[in-house]
Amino acid sequence: NNPQVDDETHFDLQLGDLKAFHRLRSHKRVALFLHGWRDEGSKQWVQEMLITWTHFQPSYDVCIVDWGHLSQDDYKAASGSIFQVGLTVAAIVESLEAINPRFSRKNVTIAGFSLGAHAAGFAGSLLKGELEQIIALDPAAPMFTMPTIVAPKYRLDENDAQFVQVLHTSSGTLGTSLKCGHADFYPNGGTVPQPNCQQSDKIPETRNRSK
Repeated sequence: NNPQVDDETHFDLQLGDLKAFHRLRSHKRVALFLHGWRDEGSKQWVQEMLITWTHFQPSYDVCIVDWGHLSQDDYKAASGSIFQVGLTVAAIVESLEAINPRFSRKNVTIAGFSLGAHAAGFAGSLLKGELEQIIALDPAAPMFTMPTIVAPKYRLDENDAQFVQVLHTSSGTLGTSLKCGHADFYPNGGTVPQPNCQQSDKIPETRNRSK
């Protein structure tokens, strides 16, 4: 729990704990956020994002999906884990529909950063593209659109939700420049360096190697 948030509105959800899931308010929309590679739900920036989102959109119950036990692997293994994460997220949405007749996937937003954006896309495809929206922050390029572009069923694309919006701020390095939503935004051209941001090094495991 974060001390800055009232315990009544900030609590942990565990798979299989139906009592906790019943605490999600049926009159509110649900948003699920998926972090990226080598991140965790407890990271400060993720918690700050949770507080900010809840503050500016009080009509949403915002949930952090912590897949840190898989994201800590090397990049290649972590990128393969996004399908397991997406499958779990889709199952959560289906379970919420099963336990609450007023709940609908059409009121669900999934947001994802980096690898989390592709996990969000896979979840959306399993839910037949019926989610309200997907918000993708810098969908990862390595293994998805670099060195080659994989088929849409293996990455985020505009068919994964009723509305898919994508923010590109590291195109050509760790983030893809490929248009993969209904609306794609490229602040400052979408490339690094971005103002007031530190540039990350390329991931060693994804560098092209001559054979």
